[in-house]
Amino acid sequence: MNKLEILDAINGKKEEMRAIIDAGEAEERKLTENEENNFKRLEEEIRGLKLELRKEENNEQKANKKMEKRFSVLEAINDVLNGRKHDEDVQAYLDETRSMAANAGLAMNGQIQVRAGEIGTINAQTTTNEGKDTIATETWDLLTALRDKSAIVKAGAQVYTNLVGDVEIPIMGSEVVTFAGELDKVSGAPATFKSVSLKPQRVTCTVPISKTWLRQNSPKVEAQLKNSIIDAINEKVEREILGESNTYFDGLMYGADSTTAVTYEDIVNMETEIEGNNMTTVFICDAKAKGALKLIPRQEGSTIAVWDGGEIDDMPTYVTNAIKTAAGTKGNIVAVDASQVVIGYWGDVIDLVIDPYSRSMENIVNVVVTTYVDSAVVRDSAFKGLKLS
Repeated sequence: MNKLEILDAINGKKEEMRAIIDAGEAEERKLTENEENNFKRLEEEIRGLKLELRKEENNEQKANKKMEKRFSVLEAINDVLNGRKHDEDVQAYLDETRSMAANAGLAMNGQIQVRAGEIGTINAQTTTNEGKDTIATETWDLLTALRDKSAIVKAGAQVYTNLVGDVEIPIMGSEVVTFAGELDKVSGAPATFKSVSLKPQRVTCTVPISKTWLRQNSPKVEAQLKNSIIDAINEKVEREILGESNTYFDGLMYGADSTTAVTYEDIVNMETEIEGNNMTTVFICDAKAKGALKLIPRQEGSTIAVWDGGEIDDMPTYVTNAIKTAAGTKGNIVAVDASQVVIGYWGDVIDLVIDPYSRSMENIVNVVVTTYVDSAVVRDSAFKGLKLS
């Protein structure tokens, strides 16, 4: 019998015992000799079933015993460098991760792929004599790091994950929506949607690692490698979003106005331009612009500066040096409805190419890291940049 059958049998025998007691109580008499014998027999059978149940539970625990170990990218890199096969659990994890990339339409050429989304713990299982062995692998969580450190995401940018292929984001304005009576025929042409496109852009960096460092078997060493790569990718993404170029992303400072003497009126005009399009303003600036705005009064003779109380003109404000500024300038400011900024990640996978040759004379292994990201602004009128020259 399995565990459920044993429990059912125990409950059934308890009901029989209860029926014997109930019969005696109903007739206000002692149990007959036959009833007492049946009661004792049922007690013995229940004791036997409980022993059987305990044995079944022990077998179940043994069968489900799990040996948990952490997926180590350093260990996987060393396997590649030394020509060793990955163990079965690690290989199963890598194969499944490559499939995730392929489903997203991405070609991953590296020897190692790790997962980069908020998808919790991954279990790759193989059967052994001890039952199930589980390799518990933490994902390289780009997205939490992005939310924790990115000014544009903190300000409200929308992040889409695990995208597949090119993505069109529809834009529909109120001009295509009409009122109609309950029985009126809907007239007019079908709504024509505008859209913005997100296409996977390859973001890559090379991480040089000494062979001595690779031989370390410390969670702190591995965490440093992981965090360095994640921070480098996210910093590059944010720099492009807040940058002056539109080569890869729609840079929020692209085509920005420039002024040699910023005034409070300039700041108010930026707010007005955004809010005049029924959007909500937040400001993002760099540390140099923050310093400059602390010295500019809101009105002549006022003791209240444009930057006051940690904000520009009492509006939510985020400071980041991801906004590039030229040497000798006073910084950059962008007013934006950040909810109109979208960031997309494809496949939620990071590809690692292990290159032991390029710097072998220096005892260095290059790890070439690749992931796929894009960003766009849904409505062009959602941002306004200003360079303080």
